[in-house]
Amino acid sequence: MTGAPRTADPTVVDLMDPAARDATVVGHKAATLAMLTAVGFPVPAFFVITADSWGELTGTAEPAADELAGAPLPPGLREQIAAALARLGGGPVAVRSSATAEDLPDASFAGQYASFLDVEGLDAVCDAVRRCVAAARSDRVTTYRAAAGAAEGGMAVLVQRMVRAEAAGVAFTANPVTGDRDQTLVSAVRGLGERLVSGGTTPDEWVVRGGTAECVAAPENALDAASALQVAEMAERLEDRLGTPQDVEWAIADGNVHVLQSRPITALPTAPALQVPTEGTWTKDAAHYHEPMTPLGASVYLPLLDATISEMFGDFGLLLDTLTSRSLGGEIYTRVLPVGGKEGPAPPWWVMGILTRVVPPLRRRTATARRVLRTGLLDELPARWERQWRDEFRSDTERLRTTDLAALSDAELEATFGAAVALLRRGLHIHFRLLPPYVVALHELATTCGQLLGWDTLQTLQLLTGLSETSAEPARALAALATQVRGRPEAKAVLADPGSDVEKRLAELDPALGAAFRGHLDRFGHRTLGDDPGSATLAERPWLLAGLLREAAAGERPGEDPHALRDRAEAEARRLLAPRSEEDRRRFDRALTAARRVYGVREDNVFWTGNLPCGLIRRVALEIGERLVRDDRIARPADVAYLADDELRRALRADEDVRELVARRRAERAWVTAHPGPAFHGPPPQQPPDVRGLPDEARRINAAFMWYMANEFTPSVGEAQAGLAGAPGSPGTHTGPVRVIRSEDEFGNLRPGDVLVARVTTPVWSVLFGIAGAVVTDGGGALSHTAIVAREHGIPAVLATSTATTELTDGHIVTVDGTAGVVRLDT
Repeated sequence: MTGAPRTADPTVVDLMDPAARDATVVGHKAATLAMLTAVGFPVPAFFVITADSWGELTGTAEPAADELAGAPLPPGLREQIAAALARLGGGPVAVRSSATAEDLPDASFAGQYASFLDVEGLDAVCDAVRRCVAAARSDRVTTYRAAAGAAEGGMAVLVQRMVRAEAAGVAFTANPVTGDRDQTLVSAVRGLGERLVSGGTTPDEWVVRGGTAECVAAPENALDAASALQVAEMAERLEDRLGTPQDVEWAIADGNVHVLQSRPITALPTAPALQVPTEGTWTKDAAHYHEPMTPLGASVYLPLLDATISEMFGDFGLLLDTLTSRSLGGEIYTRVLPVGGKEGPAPPWWVMGILTRVVPPLRRRTATARRVLRTGLLDELPARWERQWRDEFRSDTERLRTTDLAALSDAELEATFGAAVALLRRGLHIHFRLLPPYVVALHELATTCGQLLGWDTLQTLQLLTGLSETSAEPARALAALATQVRGRPEAKAVLADPGSDVEKRLAELDPALGAAFRGHLDRFGHRTLGDDPGSATLAERPWLLAGLLREAAAGERPGEDPHALRDRAEAEARRLLAPRSEEDRRRFDRALTAARRVYGVREDNVFWTGNLPCGLIRRVALEIGERLVRDDRIARPADVAYLADDELRRALRADEDVRELVARRRAERAWVTAHPGPAFHGPPPQQPPDVRGLPDEARRINAAFMWYMANEFTPSVGEAQAGLAGAPGSPGTHTGPVRVIRSEDEFGNLRPGDVLVARVTTPVWSVLFGIAGAVVTDGGGALSHTAIVAREHGIPAVLATSTATTELTDGHIVTVDGTAGVVRLDT
């Protein structure tokens, strides 16, 4: 195809026209291909209908999608397309989008726009052109553009001679998951590559490194090693020419590789420069953080956490002195120092007993433990939560939640951000004052039941099932909302294809249903999805709630009635106690009453003192992000999560562009996700001290905390003769298909009765427990949030499997035995 002189501002541009290399005219895809053609790369011939043709298609400057889909092309444009087709030489063509806001370094728009292959004839080409442009106004593209923070640009259309491919596929000149730059990944199918791009088939997979091609999988047998090397060499030449790692679409015809598209790999992981501590033992906290913490979260949350936990150690007589947390690329490592500040093996129990009686710092801790247990402080603190603190937090959080942030000046907004941080500081202080009453009471009950009944921890905890109302409230509220959807096909249709406007569409259908949906988000949706003030909230992603509502409406809630489980457990306990002495029965009653009084306080206070304040910090930060976007200093509001506290405040005050910093931090977080660090840095963690020689009160409170830590974070796991072994978390059995949920974005994949498999779960995940039939996690123990919520819903749970998320795959039928702590694969 040869280029002929064109008129000024032509509607149709040929490949060799200089305008074909102007991305503002022909879009990024076409401009890149034109440039590659000019320097000798094998690109199939094409022409482009320019981005300024939008108005020409309908006679308006900003046509809607339905206008574009049904409007005829103006005769002049049709004639230009006919002439350009003739210059291509006839035969079938591919009609593809080429947007000015496509193939960008931080927003590829991959798979968002439309492509049509094997189009032949003028009428068919004109129809495909019209449909390509219409696709740019689809809800899918609009949602992606908003999420990516990308500006709306023009839409050009590329019409390209079809390549009769023997094999086709994609090649990445760096590993897009791990960020490794020393390998090129080649995926291939027989024939056209559309089957691969659309996800319609499983491709061959090759890894090319150092001039050697290794076949990972070959279901199609589309390539041999020589062909894989040929594709990789072409892709690497493209990277050299374009200057960044590339995502390349290619096809082989007559033994030659043709380039169909080349674009930057977006958000390629980059290894951060980590300052790994060299002194002491630092243990990774995978129980609380199932993904790397954001820079904003680490800078706000960790200093408050360290201060309040260290304060708790001293105020309640624990033999621990300080907790120090450090973010290594977002992974949180902690170091705990005993009183005296020296790590190392604990002394024998009898030496420990002597030390607590003669060493002044240890004697002071012993005196504190005595005062705590003798003054009734452990009874007073939960009572104060019930009568005072909870109402104060409810009032303070509601005031911050309903503040009109957009109406505040920058200085007022920064002060409001500080107020949200201060609320979290106060919340963590109160949370860690409420933890010792919970821990001591539950340990006393477990000790009593072990000695009098021979029960283990899981059996004991069944006496408390159904008493943590806050744990089960989100799922029960969702179940109530689902009753308004059942039997209403029109409501189910809205939920079947939810977008960011799902609340509006439900309200248009039924104002009461829309209000109920909004009420659920207002009540439960403003918590962050983890212990990270930089992480998203459910209120930001209403489509996730819509997906859960759809599934809740599709099936009945699984699980047994937790109150009936508790009643059965108590009846069995009293049967076993009947032959024992009256003093034994009174001891059991005292322990049971104390534990039931505090059991629900833990999850209740976490909601108000931690989850909601974190969500309010996120809310204010997003408003700061909106202002930074308007000033063109970041691409999207959520990018503020990649700024530390001081950087965020400084960006609000000063005219500072932080886009490059955000991009680097995002790439580093992706690298850490793909390359998780070791379980600990430094010497291996030591066993906790044997406290049996301590004075009575010090022994009781320290033994309680060691029991709690073991049952929440490091439970003992038995061996399974068949299946996957873990720790029992919630009793019962359930058989169903596996559904691995690795992040909140996958909530909508869960179906009623599925076995929910996750690394860990956070309080926000509790909404899933009303849909799942059982829960299996890599971490956690009988006192973890996962176990508490599973028991509240009466569904089995197996925890601390270590490998469930890697060994179990979606669709596998398994039986979860939460009593034995075993997951069996059904054949």
